[in-house]
Amino acid sequence: MARLAALSLALGVLLPGRPVQDAAAPSQEVAGHRFLGRLKLAPAEPCAPFELLMEAAPRDPQVPFVQVQGLLAPWLARLGTVLARHGARPPAGVRVPVVVLASAGAYRSAQRYASERVDPRDPAFWLADPGAVVTYFDDRRAREPANRIRGPVLEDAVRGLLIAAHTGEGPAPIERWYVQGLAGYLAAHSRRDLLAALEAPPPSAEALAWLGGVFTDERLGASLRLSLVELATLHSDADRHARLCSRAARQGVPMPTADQSRLLFRYLAVLWMHYLHQGDDGTHRDAIRSYGAAVLADRGGVEALTAALGVERLADLDAPFVEWVRWLRERAEEAPFATTAEAETAGDPPLPTGPTAWDHGTALHPGLILPAPTASAQLACALGRARAGELEDAIAFLERMA
Repeated sequence: MARLAALSLALGVLLPGRPVQDAAAPSQEVAGHRFLGRLKLAPAEPCAPFELLMEAAPRDPQVPFVQVQGLLAPWLARLGTVLARHGARPPAGVRVPVVVLASAGAYRSAQRYASERVDPRDPAFWLADPGAVVTYFDDRRAREPANRIRGPVLEDAVRGLLIAAHTGEGPAPIERWYVQGLAGYLAAHSRRDLLAALEAPPPSAEALAWLGGVFTDERLGASLRLSLVELATLHSDADRHARLCSRAARQGVPMPTADQSRLLFRYLAVLWMHYLHQGDDGTHRDAIRSYGAAVLADRGGVEALTAALGVERLADLDAPFVEWVRWLRERAEEAPFATTAEAETAGDPPLPTGPTAWDHGTALHPGLILPAPTASAQLACALGRARAGELEDAIAFLERMA
């Protein structure tokens, strides 16, 4: 704890050392839940429109508060600002709870209360009753990259806020491609990205890698690539799976499993949302943001989306979208070599986060990357890590300088 406090003073990073004492108690829904209500949950620093609640760690309850607040609170607050531009403003006083449990065991217990099947490997999930994002943070997770901890939480937080801001008749927005796509789009960031990444997220590396041949193989693309019209009209998993299997059979390619169909839908929705925000120099960004109000009122659909985007047919966007994704994939394949070259030639002063703050595991020639040779580079690395919420890595950089 003393090392964390010293780091905060040295780098000028605000790291509260204890729970916020004057914050409001957990919402009545969380306090009344059969499982969460039995736990000792304390509010962290305010991050409206979310409510960050943490279970006290059994050994040293202060350290997790410091680490989790740095990892999540600023990102949740900024996420709320970004989502407001999409019309997602919950009623006054409503907060979406984000509950951080102190152990994997407690997290597994919480999963049993989910109304839908939860993959035990998922590090976060949406608990419909009481309407909260649930995750956990323990000694093992403290060693994971910040984006692996934060990304799944942000994704479910987007869904939670869209549900809270929903004004339609049902319990949640019916346009699932929009909800899934926006959640995955805004949650995508690398371990090196800082808070500003929420304003213009990088492409989802997971989506680009998983889809693979869907954008390079003509037969796979013809059978497994869903158009924007199909994303907007096929609302159920069963309908999408049936459509994909029928097309795969006609093309003579292996039919996807139900789980593969769900992943295809998820990743295509994410990439479509990225394209509509950043593709074609952001031509459609304002339109897709304004369309969010229609989705939240259950007034979306093909006609509304076509009118919002200002095109004659949504099908007119299919070819530009495919070309854009292929360009992203080519750029992603070239990036490891570019990272190697930049890291090897970075001079003094170094780039803002310093050469050794980069992920060398993806470089084509990691042996060519040398540690930053100057004290200023090491300090830049530490500052970049601390700003990204990766406090243990920042401490490691400082200790190597001692």
